[in-house]
Amino acid sequence: MLWKDGSVKAALQWAMLAGALALLNASLTFDNVWPTLSVHLSAALSIEVALCVLAIIVAARWFRTPSPAAVRILAAIWVFLVIGRYEDVTARSLYGRDINLYWDLRNLPSVGAMLSFVAKPWLVAATIAGVALVPLIIYLPLWWALRCVTNASKDSRVRHVLTAVAGGVVVVGAAQALGVPVPRNLRVVEPVTGVYARQARQFTYEISGAGLRALPPAPTTRSNFGLVKGADVLLLAVES
Repeated sequence: MLWKDGSVKAALQWAMLAGALALLNASLTFDNVWPTLSVHLSAALSIEVALCVLAIIVAARWFRTPSPAAVRILAAIWVFLVIGRYEDVTARSLYGRDINLYWDLRNLPSVGAMLSFVAKPWLVAATIAGVALVPLIIYLPLWWALRCVTNASKDSRVRHVLTAVAGGVVVVGAAQALGVPVPRNLRVVEPVTGVYARQARQFTYEISGAGLRALPPAPTTRSNFGLVKGADVLLLAVES
């Protein structure tokens, strides 16, 4: 047995497993620090982490422990989940709405051209390098955490503990979704997969043209501002 009771090695293994689970949970439950692009950790729980742990346990118990290649693929998928969580909480906090891929993506080239024109070359190069390195920086700790959970699932006692914890999170998430009162410190956040599904549904709806409506005729404006009679007029431009 790898997890011997009362040994220092077992204590370290339990601590590493707890750290891995905390890292996976934090990666999908962080919130935005308004009004900045920064984030902070929250005490919420992720049902996707619970379902992933349960899937690993089922695979280890009834089939076989996920291979290193499968863990790497799962870590790569997890990177997209983290990016989706960041996009969702940041857009809602700063813009007060979700990102609309159909209408917003067409403006990215113009925004990029504007930033490249006004920004210094070294800042542009640093931004490009950062965008290229961020996924790798996110990937490595996630890969370690998933590998730690996968290795721990080989022990039957660990599987029992993980099943109880992950099952409890799923029950709390289901109760919350059904409107059943749950303790405040057991809040389960919206799944990131739901965010991607909502974006895909919205993009499909927009690209299909189902949301287009014909505009009514333009209203006629017959005033010549004759009643102003030389008075000062203050015009306020409000940007949406």
